[in-house]
Amino acid sequence: MIYKQKWFGARIHNGKKSDSFFVEVPGNIQYDYALANGFNDVYFANGCKQFDILEDDEWEYSTKLNYSKKDDERVWFVSHGIDYKFKVFLNNEEIFENEGMFSPVNLDLTDKLTGDDTLT
Repeated sequence: MIYKQKWFGARIHNGKKSDSFFVEVPGNIQYDYALANGFNDVYFANGCKQFDILEDDEWEYSTKLNYSKKDDERVWFVSHGIDYKFKVFLNNEEIFENEGMFSPVNLDLTDKLTGDDTLT
């Protein structure tokens, strides 16, 4: 069974984390940040220049896991590609890190789940 999650993002600029905002996954977190913060249309005139200030920032995705499983089932986090350098945390514990273009991820979370779980 596949459970789609409701994801939120945050911009990390000079070590400070922004308020969270809704993000589309898969998607582009910078674009979602722009929508949440009233940027002008990226496709009109020089609208793309507004994004220059975001280029050196770090970004965080997070979700409160929504799933159900039978006793003999496993729970996996699956991504078909994360770009570029990233760490995955389950309940504030780092469980994976990687560096590479559009890296696929398949992580079995089952043995670490508490029933009230956050993935970042």
